[in-house]
Amino acid sequence: MSRYKIVNVEPYWDEYGIEREVAKQIDAEAVFIKTIDYERIYKEIPDCDALVIQYLKIDDALLDRMPKCKIIVRSAIGVNNIDLKACADRGVMVANVPDYMQGEVADHIMAMFLAVNRKLTFLNKQVRSGAWSAEDARPMYLLKTQSMGILGCGQIGQMTAARAQSFGMKIYGYDPFLPREVFDKLNIIQVNSLDAFFSTIDHLSIHMPLTEETRHIVNYERLCRLKPHSIVLNSSRGPVLSSDGLYRALKEGRIYGAGLDVLEEEPPQFPLPLAEFDTVLFSPHIAYYSQEGEINMKRKSFEEVVRFFTEGRPKHWVNQKFFPAS
Repeated sequence: MSRYKIVNVEPYWDEYGIEREVAKQIDAEAVFIKTIDYERIYKEIPDCDALVIQYLKIDDALLDRMPKCKIIVRSAIGVNNIDLKACADRGVMVANVPDYMQGEVADHIMAMFLAVNRKLTFLNKQVRSGAWSAEDARPMYLLKTQSMGILGCGQIGQMTAARAQSFGMKIYGYDPFLPREVFDKLNIIQVNSLDAFFSTIDHLSIHMPLTEETRHIVNYERLCRLKPHSIVLNSSRGPVLSSDGLYRALKEGRIYGAGLDVLEEEPPQFPLPLAEFDTVLFSPHIAYYSQEGEINMKRKSFEEVVRFFTEGRPKHWVNQKFFPAS
């Protein structure tokens, strides 16, 4: 009989060799539930010691059903589907996996930016329909004369900034939690006022987590401080950007376009109002993905469980502030 039981809900793959290999380090049994099947989940979690999840909502009701669980790992960065305090009140540590796909997200965002900026989707559609005219592309602007604003200058924001800098773009950054010396080291111009930040930049890339403070932090009023040629990029969390505000700003010509890997509601209800605009490019919350990144994520998620049972705490402990100071 195994020493521990790990339940993994929503692994969106069919091969679990990596997870089982890591689980063996602590003599743990790993149970995999492919979808959010509550009947199966309720059957498996009462005696689980650890839970690894994607989008499963963790609240008081679910926590009551798994009294043995001591560690929950979300196989992603955001943890807004987990009640962190409720977990802490029960002595359950929560960890995330923030370091498996930063480069992929930065690459994806820059690809979206370039596609919208160079009007590739529109031009491809024109050529396929039989139109061959350079006039359809006008106007376009030289990237090295443009600036990019990074809203949230963590690892992904910094990587996005570096990619934009490689095109000669000037980078402005807003992040109240990052010390000045980090901005200076990365050659990012620090702006301490949100209003000044939005009024200064040409284009915006959003990299903020979703909290009560950041919900709709990018709203219509702030979008109106941008420029008519501005492109707004979001790969963080959908509700950080107001969809209604974005729609209105686009409709009124306050900004030019957007690249959206995340939406306020996922999956969204179709048809999408924002799909009205040819200058808006969508992808289905896939910016993080690469084959190699997925392998890293699988391993790192289970390594956090192993680290908890061998060292007493995970590396990326996200609800520590709700625990009593030791």
